[in-house]
Amino acid sequence: MTHELYCKDAGAVSCGGHITGANEDEFKSNLVAHLEAKHAVNKPNDTLVDYLMGVAETGSAGEKKLKF
Repeated sequence: MTHELYCKDAGAVSCGGHITGANEDEFKSNLVAHLEAKHAVNKPNDTLVDYLMGVAETGSAGEKKLKF
C-alpha cells in the first residue's frame, strides 16, 4: 500500500514537501528524514509521527486514495 503526505495538508503551509513511500516502513523512514532535514525536528517523537501517518493518504494500485 502506498503512502503520501503533503506538508501543507498537515498544517505546514509554507512547506512544499511531498513525502511518499511504497509501504508503511519506507514512508515512515522518508517522513522522519524530511522532518529532520526540512523542519529541524531531531528525533521526532511517536506522537508526531503517528499523527502525520494518520494524515497521510494511502492507497494501492487500482484503488481510490483515502483522504483523512
